[in-house]
Amino acid sequence: MTVADPIKTAARAAAKRLTADYGLNLPSDVEAVLHGEETGQRRNQYPDLVSVASLIVAVATLAWTIYNDLRMKPSKHPAEDVADDVRSALKDQMDSRHSSTDLIISIVVEEIIQTAEHPP
Repeated sequence: MTVADPIKTAARAAAKRLTADYGLNLPSDVEAVLHGEETGQRRNQYPDLVSVASLIVAVATLAWTIYNDLRMKPSKHPAEDVADDVRSALKDQMDSRHSSTDLIISIVVEEIIQTAEHPP
């Protein structure tokens, strides 16, 4: 399994879980972001269309990296630790926080851990 596979799997699963909040187009928006990364297109080419989708993919990428780093250290609450680290990293990188960023982070982190512990 390549590094990109769990990121894509988690981003897709999170998008499906978030459709009630962001609409039925979210999974296709996430696919567009994932496809744009594969082809080298700029992620901000359509910022309004895929801003939440871009956030999901960015959080999945960051969460996967953090999860892999923390996996070497014993933790009683890996999801909380990963989510806290993601929030800290995003706080430094984002100018304004989306009102549902915490929900997105929580869901994406759950999906990253689920994917890592139970690969498809």
